Amino acid sequence: MLRLLRDSRTGERGSVMVLVAAAMTAVLALGAISLDAGRLYAERQRLVNVADAAALAGAQFLPGDPAQAVATALDYVELNGVPRSQATAEVVDSEKHKIHVSLWQDVNLTFARAIRIASSSVLASANAIRGPISKVHGAVPLGVELPQGIRFGEELVLKEGGGEGAFGNFHALAFGGRGACDYGINLRNGYDGWVAVGDLIDTEPGNMAGQTRGAIHDRIQADPYATVDNCSPNSPRLIVVPVVSFAGTNGRDQVAVLGFACFFIENMIGNDTVVGQFVRVLRPGEVLDGGNAPDYGVNAVKLTR
Repeated sequence: MLRLLRDSRTGERGSVMVLVAAAMTAVLALGAISLDAGRLYAERQRLVNVADAAALAGAQFLPGDPAQAVATALDYVELNGVPRSQATAEVVDSEKHKIHVSLWQDVNLTFARAIRIASSSVLASANAIRGPISKVHGAVPLGVELPQGIRFGEELVLKEGGGEGAFGNFHALAFGGRGACDYGINLRNGYDGWVAVGDLIDTEPGNMAGQTRGAIHDRIQADPYATVDNCSPNSPRLIVVPVVSFAGTNGRDQVAVLGFACFFIENMIGNDTVVGQFVRVLRPGEVLDGGNAPDYGVNAVKLTR
């Protein structure tokens, strides 16, 4: 009787050991698969980051140079360790404002080989667009009405002249405060605040020839040898201004901001007429929502679906 009881207990201990061994095997297998899954996740995240960077880099050249946009995106892919043979880039909309980048990578697995999975493909993609900017920091208090059909590279009068003591609207705006003093500071330094599409801005009546002359002179002298073709993106001669309509305004009034344009300050005619060349620039900021938003040449890039 005692012998039978002892044998029974021995059998139970053996069964428990088998169950523990099976459980340990399962735990180790799950841990091993988790390691491979973690490797796949990390590799995909790396590819996502590379795709994002490549798409943003390429979008900077849209819409004017789609071929350069694609070449730049693929350059960024290669610089970040992904062979060109494992990437595609293409401009995907008819307006040539959007670029799509796709990447793939085969990842060798270690523990999954036990279940006959030697490798797995990881995919990532990104889209980026270039479009008109929705708001600007550092705008200059001159409102422009862009004539229909104006092209980049053409000159435009940014501020009309009227002589000392003239009255009326000469394309000046009031940012953050009214009066010639605030106007002069903002014209010289750029407005230390945000101006957004849709804002209603006060016009600044009067010619303010002295403030205009001093501020524009300082901007030109700060980069006297610059031209529209060789100036740096931070040149004080590059100014961003709101696009508005002065139709129906009289004296101090309000105008709506329709968008933003950039001009290279060419010169002054007399003491109060400012002439600039219409240029396209890229600035940090948010892209204006809506595919039909008017594009006046001040753009930003962003990732999108």
